[in-house]
Amino acid sequence: MKQKTIQSQTTPILHRPPTAEEQKVSRWARIKADAVVIAKMAGFAFAGLSFWFLCGAVAAKLAMST
Repeated sequence: MKQKTIQSQTTPILHRPPTAEEQKVSRWARIKADAVVIAKMAGFAFAGLSFWFLCGAVAAKLAMST
């Protein structure tokens, strides 16, 4: 004898797309992500300016020696 399958009550929930509220990113997660991006931008800007000044100092030293 073949058994009938019983459909779970949670099956429709598992197969539906998430709602807008479920997809919404929390405020704390957004603040942390923005802080990481700002820190990276500041780090790259500092590294770039440091390299620029270093190259300028080397160029000035080379210009003075000739």
